[in-house]
Amino acid sequence: MMENENVCVFCTMNADKWVMDNEWAYAVRDLYPVNRGHLLIIPKRHVASYFELNQAEIAAMHDLLQQGKTLLEQEMRPDGWNIGVNVNHWGGQTVFHVHMHLIPRFAGDVADPRGGVRNIKAPLVPYPAESGAVVRYGKLVRDKIPEVIASAGKKAVCRLEADKLSLRKRLLSKLQEEAEEFRETPCLEELADLAEVVDGLAYHEGFNFADVLAQKAQKRAERGGFEQGIVLDLVE
Repeated sequence: MMENENVCVFCTMNADKWVMDNEWAYAVRDLYPVNRGHLLIIPKRHVASYFELNQAEIAAMHDLLQQGKTLLEQEMRPDGWNIGVNVNHWGGQTVFHVHMHLIPRFAGDVADPRGGVRNIKAPLVPYPAESGAVVRYGKLVRDKIPEVIASAGKKAVCRLEADKLSLRKRLLSKLQEEAEEFRETPCLEELADLAEVVDGLAYHEGFNFADVLAQKAQKRAERGGFEQGIVLDLVE
């Protein structure tokens, strides 16, 4: 988020956009989220740097950090978190009213999550993976991916997710991943990937995909599809 030279977007933000607040700080959804659920935690007083905050403001922001984590766990059950504050131009700050990022992370949202916030720039000393060590993915993949890897002369170390709830969570994360990829590149291939994950969800929940399609057809006959782009604003 960029700041107008003369107007602080955080000082002028309407309170109806706040997700939560306390005496000294408030939290909002980031307009340009890195991931779903990305929150910003902001002191109410105009302060440029985190290091200029007083102890009451720091405590208030960290209180909202915990509240925000609880909220996002209820909404989307993330697999990890990034917490960060950019300070000054060379620290990446673009709005010079201090704000803290709370970013939910999900299994498979990057190929190799190791390092987290360390990945803001090339490291002075490379992580072992960059020197030829094994990269651990820990992500759900299509059934034939181990064969594809083997055909490239490499060995895929895999395991089967035996816990049904964990598998459901991984499939839902995969569904969100594929939806985000379609949002970025709206093509037939990405749409087919979405359908494949839905098929997998149906299979592991004990539903026949043909029955899912039959239910879809019935709902379509009763309520229609989404071709017309109708937006419901109000029922009077």
